Amino acid sequence: MFRVVTLNRTRYVLTDRRILVIKGFPLTRVTSRYLRQLRPAIVAEGRDGIGNLGFGEFPPWWYGVGRRGGLRRREEEHVANLLVLYNVPEIRKVWELALDGQRRQIEQPW
Repeated sequence: MFRVVTLNRTRYVLTDRRILVIKGFPLTRVTSRYLRQLRPAIVAEGRDGIGNLGFGEFPPWWYGVGRRGGLRRREEEHVANLLVLYNVPEIRKVWELALDGQRRQIEQPW
C-alpha cells in the first residue's frame, strides 16, 4: 500500500545531463543523479507503452522485503546504488533520451 501512494507522488525529470527524482507532497525530497555516473539504461516495457527504466539492472526480487529483518549490509549498499524510474509513459522514448544523454556525456564530459 505505501509503495502505491509513494509512486503516485513521484515525479521524474530527465535532462541532457541529470535525472531528478522528486518524491512526496507537501514535504518534498529531491534526488539528483548525473547520467555519466549511472550504468547504461535498460528498459522493461508493457504492451501499453508504460514501463520501468533502470540503470545497469533492476532491483532483485527481494528488494524492500523484510527490511526490518535486516538485509546484509553489502546487499543494502548494492540496492542503494540502483536507480529505477517506475511507471513511465512512453518508456521507449525516455529510454532513448537517457541513452543519448549518457553517450553525449561520455563524448563531451563538460
